[in-house]
Amino acid sequence: MSKKITFLVLALIVAFSFSLMAEPVIKPLLPNTYNNTVNARNGRALVPLVDGVNYRSINPKAMPHILAAPGGEYMLYMGRGTSTGSYYGIYAYYSTDYGATWTQTPSTSPVITPESTYTRIYTALALGSSSLAYAPYTIANIRVGSAAANDTIMFAADLSGLGAGDWQTAVAADNSDGAYRYLPNITVVNDADIFVPVMDLYGDFYLHHSSDYGTTWSQIYHFDANYFTPLLANAGQFDSITGPAAADIPKIIVNGSQLIFIGDVNVDAWVDTTSSTIGALFWATSDDNGVTWSDPQWVDSDVLPINYSVEGVNWAGWDANITSNGKIFISAVYPPDDTTKTCKFFAHVYDGSNWTTTQIAPDDNATTGAWTGLASGYAISQQASAVVDNAGNGYVYWEDIYKVVGDTAAYWGIAMAKYNGTAWSPACFVDTTIGFYNYVTVASNADDNGNVLIGLVPGDAPNDTLYLLPEPTTGIATKNVNTVKTMNLAQNMPNPVRGNTTINYSVAKSGHVTLNVYDMSGKLVKTLVNGNVNAGTHSVVWNRTDNRNNKVAGGVYFYKMNANNETLTKKMIVVK
Repeated sequence: MSKKITFLVLALIVAFSFSLMAEPVIKPLLPNTYNNTVNARNGRALVPLVDGVNYRSINPKAMPHILAAPGGEYMLYMGRGTSTGSYYGIYAYYSTDYGATWTQTPSTSPVITPESTYTRIYTALALGSSSLAYAPYTIANIRVGSAAANDTIMFAADLSGLGAGDWQTAVAADNSDGAYRYLPNITVVNDADIFVPVMDLYGDFYLHHSSDYGTTWSQIYHFDANYFTPLLANAGQFDSITGPAAADIPKIIVNGSQLIFIGDVNVDAWVDTTSSTIGALFWATSDDNGVTWSDPQWVDSDVLPINYSVEGVNWAGWDANITSNGKIFISAVYPPDDTTKTCKFFAHVYDGSNWTTTQIAPDDNATTGAWTGLASGYAISQQASAVVDNAGNGYVYWEDIYKVVGDTAAYWGIAMAKYNGTAWSPACFVDTTIGFYNYVTVASNADDNGNVLIGLVPGDAPNDTLYLLPEPTTGIATKNVNTVKTMNLAQNMPNPVRGNTTINYSVAKSGHVTLNVYDMSGKLVKTLVNGNVNAGTHSVVWNRTDNRNNKVAGGVYFYKMNANNETLTKKMIVVK
């Protein structure tokens, strides 16, 4: 396959090859209803999007899969298939109503359709600026056959804007030179400049670049074994370090005019005469658009967090992001030296001068069983979602156990910690109604309502379903501090309601809370809250849908809150 393929020719090839495919049948979006009583939600309903999903569709976390744009728009890019080794294409979906409903783009086909079934797919997503209507830029690792030498790094973009359906494709790199390029990521600068860092199964990194919106591509840097030699000079908490043995996931962060390369490498760490292979995070900078790079340095000056030194970071167990005021942070899962304890999340933050390392997942709670969900294991470690909002805050989301009853009954929820630009808040559970999901991925940025979109895959089955769940980021820094003295239900904002509206409420003490929306006849329209709520102030977003996720008609509606044997009611108006 040529390294330079015009958009027009490749688009024709994709369209033609898709028309020849008789099997498998391309399944549509799933209905926007969810009635599974095991994982039924007390609040916003889970939206089941598509089946044909497996863990490679939404992993690794350092490669974004869901992104938000202003105005309630979301974009998702992922592979779908019948197993982890049999894919029938790469699909894109978008939403213009804060994730409530979704549309496939292009409407009747994948973005990239294989001439024969792909045996491996990994994807990553970036969005352009408002000048291009937040056009999606994507990169994918696709494989036909069993050998990594057959992998192609395929670029695709809808330069007409998010949801336009005018996709163009090109080959960003292949392995015709004998390398084993694998697991690409993507970063876009000023719309035209696109950077694609790629790992090599031999242990190197490559950096590919396009300066013309993805039309033509070239390799501009090769991070080989010699490049990593400066890392060996700092052994941190170890006696010495040798290697590196292999490179894993790469990611490029843009901070003003500077590019920051973050990746993890496997090295042999020695204490006395004993060594173990560990995964550790490094970083480097470029001030000339990726042409030259500084010497690499360890993110953690101790190489790994103290007392978490036996294994290090898993290739799929970290993510990185940058806040709107320029603070770079990395979320990573580390196994402890004490094998009787569970893995913990740490955050590494760069403030422009130094990196600091903070444990953000609390220690195991021996009394309640809380915070014991991150057991050592491949699946559960893939939870390192680093998220930012427009107010300079950073967030880390993951799934964890919030209580254990007896010997076997563990209760799972979505946990989060917030970085306000200075310090991390205590971690807390923001949702305890969803049950257990093997794989969790979170949009890399909050939408302009302050919500993030969470993707959930229930099991490890090869043909599983992706569910989507919006969650607010509001108030988590003060969630464990209660200054509320009385129960209160605020007027929804905005009112009248045309799209989404937010309802703030507060309770003086923890307990069971219901918050429902009713029509003029007293008929229940939507259950927004129905479960145990901590004392304090909270908010919930109503997206003008009923419990079947159908849009409601214009008119007068009431919302009623019950808590601690008290009831409060407010009126709101919905307009067409």
